[in-house]
Amino acid sequence: MANVILGFPNYSDAYSTIYTPSFSGGSWEAGLPLSNLQVPQLADVARSTNDTNASTKFEVNLDVQRAVRVFVIPKHNLSTAAQYRIRGSNTAGVFTSPVYDTGWLDVWGVVYPPFTLPWGHPSWWTLQLSAEDAEGYNIGLIHVAPDDQIAQYWLFEFDDTTNPDGYVELARLHMSQGWQPSINASYGLQIGWETDTTSERSLGSVDYFDRRDPRRVVQMQFDNLPIDEVMVQAFEAYRRLGLDVQLVFILDPDDTANLHRRSFLATIKKMSSITYPYVGRGSVPFELKEVL
Repeated sequence: MANVILGFPNYSDAYSTIYTPSFSGGSWEAGLPLSNLQVPQLADVARSTNDTNASTKFEVNLDVQRAVRVFVIPKHNLSTAAQYRIRGSNTAGVFTSPVYDTGWLDVWGVVYPPFTLPWGHPSWWTLQLSAEDAEGYNIGLIHVAPDDQIAQYWLFEFDDTTNPDGYVELARLHMSQGWQPSINASYGLQIGWETDTTSERSLGSVDYFDRRDPRRVVQMQFDNLPIDEVMVQAFEAYRRLGLDVQLVFILDPDDTANLHRRSFLATIKKMSSITYPYVGRGSVPFELKEVL
């Protein structure tokens, strides 16, 4: 099991006034442009004009070389046959000798460990999530590089020419370094669901519900980290993120079968303080909630 990763800040956002990331390439609807990938609300999407490979790609110019490890598109309409490729370069528009190249990968990988499904389940043979199971689920495209990849220009390509919608639709883009604490989250970490669904009971004792989609939440604590790591990473994370700026939570990047279940775009749910249990050591909790 690999240590937890917290991905921040999002370099594809204009999160500072010093550098301005920009998007180009492909063919995207004028009313649903690539710039929507910088909008925090997932309802604002970028939509290609068709589903050809030439139309469904785009290039990101981070405006300066950045160390990037975590790549996330938290919501999309990519079909179960779709593939993606990410390449990094330090020369604009030139990706023939990239700094980093994922190669072509399945968007919907294996998500069911062997023999966990009943016989006859639609995903028995493929072990991939079916479109029916994915309905209403924020299944993101999540890619974690082995280590930080330093580049200014990034090319995202999608091969989804049989998409039943006839186009590719993407909500948000997150590109960041990943803080992977030197000591993993302590035992007792909690991950689950919460919902804002409300209910009312009639005089006849019938319950009526106003359903809201559940969101994932996590509570965890990192104990006895070197104090310099706590101050540079955790303390600065609270300063940068507050309660409103988004980050990516990845419980275990090595567990690919459960990566989509235990990774999500999030915000901090509750601000917390650092404690000093021993000389030269610090402990810090994090409580996160999913962005829907």
